[in-house]
Amino acid sequence: MLFRSREVERAQIDAAWRAAAAGSRRVVLISGEAGLGKTRLVSELARSAHEQGALVLYGRCDEEVPRQYGPWAEAVEFLGAHSDPTTFDGLDARSLVRLAPGLATRIGADPGTADLDQYVLFAAVADLLVRVASAGPTLIVLDDLHWADRGTLVLLRHLVAATAAERILILGTFRDTDVDPNGDLETAVAALHREEGVIRIGLEALSEDDLESLLTGTAGHDLGAAGV
Repeated sequence: MLFRSREVERAQIDAAWRAAAAGSRRVVLISGEAGLGKTRLVSELARSAHEQGALVLYGRCDEEVPRQYGPWAEAVEFLGAHSDPTTFDGLDARSLVRLAPGLATRIGADPGTADLDQYVLFAAVADLLVRVASAGPTLIVLDDLHWADRGTLVLLRHLVAATAAERILILGTFRDTDVDPNGDLETAVAALHREEGVIRIGLEALSEDDLESLLTGTAGHDLGAAGV
């Protein structure tokens, strides 16, 4: 029922998904305080995209257990666990395994011991996403970016620039109340807005009319004057 009160925002996200599915990469950044429905908006689209046969990748930033490139590593590990190993053929498997160690057994790659070159890593992830998007529309969800490490945000900026003509939609969520105005996330958001196909949706608290509609829908009948 809450979702009915976010029709405008859902329409924006749906439009971005249609554009992405047609071959024009899109990025939607959804911000707002905790409890305003960011996750619900994203999960509704993810469910719909999955039902349409799209690839859905998910990664979350964690405040308690921070991990360099955390959400990207999680997304790549999921892809490795649920896709044909040939998806990685011809790619820089060593760099990808250094990012996501869970891939090692799946694709039979040795990560080696050399220092991980950031540029090489970024190119490897971009090549992987281009490959999977060539097979079908791809939705990437990056949750809780207010806890993202700098590497995660720099990689996000690189991938947005490198996939402009791909069938990819990146949905990122963050609490704007937890963003340092001089921090890495604010810098990344400002930089992303200079790219084509990037929009930001700021969620606000529901209005009194929205709340009445929500409660009416939940109850299944008109509330009446006393109920209102």
